[in-house]
Amino acid sequence: MSRRLLRSHRLAFAVSGGLASGTLLMPMARAQQADPVTKEADSTAVEKKAEKKSERIQVTGSRIKRTDVEGVSSVIQIDSEAIQKSGVSSVSELMQNLSVSIDGSYSSYSVEDKRGTVMNVNLRGLGPENTLVLLDGRRLPDEGGEGVVDLSVIPMAAVERIEVLKDSASAIYGSDATGGVINIITKKDFEGSAVYARGSKPQAGDGGVGTQFSYMTGVTKDNFRNLTVLGYQHQEPIYYRDREWTERGLSIYAFPANLQTVGLPLQAHPNCADNPDKLSEEGRTLCAYNYGETSAFSSEFTQVSILNNFEYRLNDSLSLFSNLRANRNTNSWNQAPNAGEFTIPQAIAAARVNELKLAQLGLTTVEGPVDVYYRGVPWGLRRFEEENTVFGGSIGVRGELAGSWEWQAVAGRTEGKKDQVNPTGFMLKSELVNAVASGEFNPFETNLADPNLANVVSRASYQPFVITETQMITYDANTTGELFDLPGGSAALALGVNRIEQDYKKTIDTQSENNNVFGIVNDQGDQGDRQVNALYAELSLPVLKELELQAAVRHDQYSDFGGTTNPKFGFKYRPVDRLMFRGSAATGFKAPTLRQIYKGKSVGLDNLKDTILYAGQADIPTTTEVEIETSGNQDLQEETSTSYSFGVVADPFEGFSVGADYWYIEINDIVQDMDAQRVVDSIASGQSYEGVEIIRAGNAADGRLERIIIPTMNLGESENSGIDTNAEYRFRAGTTRASVGSEYSRKFYSRSVPFPGQAQEDLLGERGRPRWRMVNTGTVAFGNQSVLLRNNIIAKQQSALDPDLDIGSFTTYDAQYAWSHPWNGSIALGALNVFDTDFPRDNSERAGDDTRVKELFSPDGRVLYVNLNQVF
Repeated sequence: MSRRLLRSHRLAFAVSGGLASGTLLMPMARAQQADPVTKEADSTAVEKKAEKKSERIQVTGSRIKRTDVEGVSSVIQIDSEAIQKSGVSSVSELMQNLSVSIDGSYSSYSVEDKRGTVMNVNLRGLGPENTLVLLDGRRLPDEGGEGVVDLSVIPMAAVERIEVLKDSASAIYGSDATGGVINIITKKDFEGSAVYARGSKPQAGDGGVGTQFSYMTGVTKDNFRNLTVLGYQHQEPIYYRDREWTERGLSIYAFPANLQTVGLPLQAHPNCADNPDKLSEEGRTLCAYNYGETSAFSSEFTQVSILNNFEYRLNDSLSLFSNLRANRNTNSWNQAPNAGEFTIPQAIAAARVNELKLAQLGLTTVEGPVDVYYRGVPWGLRRFEEENTVFGGSIGVRGELAGSWEWQAVAGRTEGKKDQVNPTGFMLKSELVNAVASGEFNPFETNLADPNLANVVSRASYQPFVITETQMITYDANTTGELFDLPGGSAALALGVNRIEQDYKKTIDTQSENNNVFGIVNDQGDQGDRQVNALYAELSLPVLKELELQAAVRHDQYSDFGGTTNPKFGFKYRPVDRLMFRGSAATGFKAPTLRQIYKGKSVGLDNLKDTILYAGQADIPTTTEVEIETSGNQDLQEETSTSYSFGVVADPFEGFSVGADYWYIEINDIVQDMDAQRVVDSIASGQSYEGVEIIRAGNAADGRLERIIIPTMNLGESENSGIDTNAEYRFRAGTTRASVGSEYSRKFYSRSVPFPGQAQEDLLGERGRPRWRMVNTGTVAFGNQSVLLRNNIIAKQQSALDPDLDIGSFTTYDAQYAWSHPWNGSIALGALNVFDTDFPRDNSERAGDDTRVKELFSPDGRVLYVNLNQVF
């Protein structure tokens, strides 16, 4: 392929992704160059050798350096300038805006989500656990053994460029690469000092204001280089009251409380008559609490980070290098007063039947315990404080052997600790029950001035905590070089060994583990560890000038489930100068996460339609906040996958490039918790499953759904297929440069067998699974000024609980104006969602933020921002 085609296609990836204008990517040789400037006293031969070496680059998806940037796999490359022009403030947001992230990604600090306060990426809608994240080509540890990497620990200020491999790559990198690979490459070469600042403000309401600052300083001498980047980021919280669709959200955990007991379904207490908030469930009017007035759905986020990259050249063929990084993220937020359930024993309820006004509900005698659905208003707002600290680094040596061979040995270690504590708003259930027995506390009264209540609040208050500690140690040694000559060039080989030692520990306070903390559904601490040893090899065979073949294989041996071997075969074929075909076939795997294996009992809440109890009815009411219990399984095996891809890249005329890649991925033995709604629906149709248990109120056959116990197992399979396309046209008129580009990703199907015994379903088009996504970009640069306009389109989806309702398509526009001033710096003004387009709602959900598809739609509306760069 011509250099013109290579350069044009490389630029097309960034433009069609809507990420940049003007000069989008630095020349690859310069971007990848790892060698300091040689001494002037070096011989001409050495200089030529260094120049030749700088032209050989390594691109994500291969361990073999090459002069041709296009390999057998499709790779999107986004440089630091393009990142700034994107207008976003995090790596996760940047990835979310690519069309290849067709299902979006979880990238907000949602404070009441089972995934926790993490930011991740999800390529091709195969799940964040199937997207491998690398930092400078080396695996990052996952978040608390959960199998996903928290991208918030990567400061944007330290990022030189990002490479996105759109291909399965277990044969190259091992586990988790089924859906693709994100390789975040940090800055290494810089001389002098630079400052970057950013400010942003959402227009949808109060909250969410963001600021970023970074300082970079670097030194490059004859035989060493050193770069240090300091970063700071702050994001204000967003409260439900700051957004019109969440300012009113009702919960059945109320003040005064709702209750149920034997012979009495869940219903409001008589004292609820004066409460202005009511909620209808299963044909009954319940007392409700509006948590929208006080709750936050994103936290106050602060990050402080430092990165240092160092290299020292001992001689022309041997170098020492190191990478050190540290960052601390803090999240804090308030939630509405505590919400939860506790039980008044039958004897206590019977003794206080009059004080509790149970007789007014028709209970002259109490035949069982009374379950209380209470809102802890007397204890005030719940406060959450979370601190996530990560320290990591690596040290290595690399050099040259005889001829063209190079080698490298690296050891790395990363430690993380996430500390979460709740200083206010939580209390002990046992103390509440004792206070009910003594007459000091009545959960159905609302008199906050009662002096006895103050004593109960003081005595029952409690501060629960969760501490998650992770550690990963890696060792990697590899060599690569040329073997022999073929008609198309030199055959090349890469060989390597890799060891990973990983462990985590989750510590929960004893009262929470014993299910004695009001508002915390039963959870348990756990811990686990594993060791992985791997061997890998890759072979490149340019059998003809027009044809190159690739073969790779990797064997991974896990201490917990055993070994797996995965090959990959690929080709690229250039019949003419302006046309290239490529393709690959591979197997892959994903190891079960440490949490999936060792997780203690954990319970979350979900809203379900009780299709078992209301079988055959047309209008089935929603049962809210059903407890879903899961736990780990030490008998889990790895998921396995098979993938195919075929692509074409063309440069039909000067300035125009176009590409398309078809892909297919099948995944078997999927490790997951069964979807609770699907479990209920299948049991209603007559299925039964080992380990699944349905628990109803009072253990009655017609009782309200209370808890569903669902085991974690290897179950089900999925098939996904789609196509990614891109096109770009670049032209110049005098001093004006312009480009237009488009990136389009479409899935043909997303078939799934949720668990054994179920029919295959095509989930494409359901909530969170749009059929297609498109990003269109136009740029104009004139002199030292440029203007960018980006159009983002997400296809419609079906509502979660009603397939006859649609979540409409969503179209937004982003814009940026940039000026490179004559004082060695630049200023950029921009807006995301310029027209403040409101996202489509899922009207099948009750209310509040449940109506928003969080992975796809930002809650911020229009966001104005300014970026400042200054080099000294």
